[in-house]
Order: sequence, then C-alpha cells, then structure tokens
Amino acid sequence: MDEKLIIKTCSIAMVAAGILLVVAGALKEYYKDKLEKKQSALSGNLTSQKKSIKSDENYLITLKLGGLRCSFKKSQFVNGVLAGSCLSIENSEPVKIKYTNGKLLISTKIFDRDQKIVCEIQDNEWTINPNNFYKRNYIDEAIEIIDQYDNVVLSARVINNNEISINGIIHTVGYGYLFMYDNTSESLEYFPTAKAIIEKKSGKTIDELYRESAQKIPRLFSYKGDYLGKLENPDKGPGL
Repeated sequence: MDEKLIIKTCSIAMVAAGILLVVAGALKEYYKDKLEKKQSALSGNLTSQKKSIKSDENYLITLKLGGLRCSFKKSQFVNGVLAGSCLSIENSEPVKIKYTNGKLLISTKIFDRDQKIVCEIQDNEWTINPNNFYKRNYIDEAIEIIDQYDNVVLSARVINNNEISINGIIHTVGYGYLFMYDNTSESLEYFPTAKAIIEKKSGKTIDELYRESAQKIPRLFSYKGDYLGKLENPDKGPGL
C-alpha cells in the first residue's frame, strides 16, 4: 500500500477516534448531570404511559385510597371540578380529584405526626418539603415519600389516565389519621375524647397505635444500593 495513503488513513482514523472520545465524554457528562438532577429533585409530575381502555362519558373514573375505592362517571365532572366527594373528614376533603383534558388529577397535602407538611400534590404536580422527609423515590407514574420516622406517608401511583391509587397516611390536623394500605383503610382519632377512649380500650398509647398501623404500609420502591426509580415489585403496585 502507498505510504502516503497509509498515513492519510491513519490520520482519518485518529481524527474519528478523537471525535468519538469527545462525543462519549459529552454524553457521559450529560447523563451524569441528568442523573444528579433526578437524584436531587424535590418536585415532579405524575404522568401515565398507559391510556385508559375506554373513553366514553359513562366510563368510570376511579380513585383508590387503600381499601376505599371511589368511582365516578366522566359525565359527573364539569370543567375539571368534581361533582361529588370521595373522602370527607371533619368537613374537609383531604384528597381532591379532577378530570381535565382526558386525565384524572389529584390534589392533597401530607402532614407528619408533628403536624408539619411533608409533601403537597396539586393537580398531579408534587413538591416535597426539603426540611421534612427522610427518603423519597419516584418514576414518571409514581411517587413515594418516607418521613423522618421511617414511615411511608405517601405512595401514589397513576394506573392509567382514569385511575390513581394511593397508600400512605392522611393526617387531618387536630383530629386523627387515616392509614391506607393494600385493601385496607383504618382510622385513628386523637382528639381528646376519642384518645381517652381508644387508649383505655386498647391498653396502648396513641403513639404506639400509630406506629403499629404505619408499619403495615408496604413500600412501593426499593431502597437498596442505587435505588432511584427501582420498584420493589415492578409487576405489582398499589391498586394492581
């Protein structure tokens, strides 16, 4: 082979190799930066890659809160406002739902035992209090938050555009707690009259009863090793 041709070929190969190294380095930095942003994210949006099976006005919109399942016809929603209540505690609705532009949206505020806010979801957009959580994990269609007592206070998953499932603890400040897990929803009131009766009947304090119920809530995500985005059981989530 001609010596000049060999040198030219080697030069082209070296340039190509250099370009590949630069591109590889840039891609590595891009994905590293993307991962770091995801790892540090304290806000996001619940979305679903799965479309609902049916879309007619009589098809049901479903919100599952542990063992409480609320279903409504699409026709009951007007301009994104719910016609009826799913869950009411002490004249308040701790979880509100809308159906807008073909999607089911939830709004709720999650408080810890100390009555401090842990997380807020507004129309599927979630925001975490950076000063009041222990761990959190998420993917596009699910978010889970572990509080500073190592309890799952929120585990929300969008099943499809017509169904959302929630596990966790709803704290109605000044009144009591609603624990939601699997197919169970159980309440624990702590206002003075109820607290005295419950503690006397059970022989346990409200704090002990709280811990017992909170420990029953399963974790949707794994928290071992590099755990971001890893489901504990990918084939099974709340409501599935």
